[in-house]
Amino acid sequence: MFLNDSVNSVRLTDEDLIASVGQGDNRAFEELVKRYKNRLINFIFQIIGDREASEDLTQEAFVRVYRHAHRFREGATFSTWVYTIASNLAKNELRNRARRPYFSWGQGTKRDEDDSFDPLSLIGDESQRPDKISENKELTEALFAAVGSLNRKYKTIFTLRDLQGLSYEEIARILKIPMGTVKSRVNRARSALKEAMQPYFDEVGMIFRSSKQQRSEKEEKSVNE
Repeated sequence: MFLNDSVNSVRLTDEDLIASVGQGDNRAFEELVKRYKNRLINFIFQIIGDREASEDLTQEAFVRVYRHAHRFREGATFSTWVYTIASNLAKNELRNRARRPYFSWGQGTKRDEDDSFDPLSLIGDESQRPDKISENKELTEALFAAVGSLNRKYKTIFTLRDLQGLSYEEIARILKIPMGTVKSRVNRARSALKEAMQPYFDEVGMIFRSSKQQRSEKEEKSVNE
């Protein structure tokens, strides 16, 4: 099955596409890259903290996908397979960097302006998600700093669940750990992140209350005049 047009590619599942890649269909491979490139870059970045290296490792992940497409098992889930590849590459990168004396997580943590990462997806409490914060650069920086401060095992599992949207079952298969462990780590990661972000929201809340009070006083003064 080869792709004839862009409409067909949109309708096909990931599993249909990887089957076509296994038959030598380059357009199917391009469609998979389009669907997963940014997601894998963001995932690997959350693990190693290096944007440029994340892009390189994502490229390597797709090279492996292309080379081993014919080995993809029927009935398997492509997202689980590709995230497993990316996770292993990221872990290997960390092992290599651990041998270098001056590496620390957080190098190159600036993201491009066109990144698809949504910082508000990190915040679970709706009461602390004012719409006006969504474009606030300080929020984004604070969130990345908070995620970066997480223990690596929590950072990885949090990224897979809350940033990439994978199911608990998929994460358990990718990381080869029990589902109960996945749920426990996700909850602990969320709690740690909420605690790390609380000082920021306390400060933002004070700013909003002050701004609201100023507007109220201004409106009252206008009415009295």
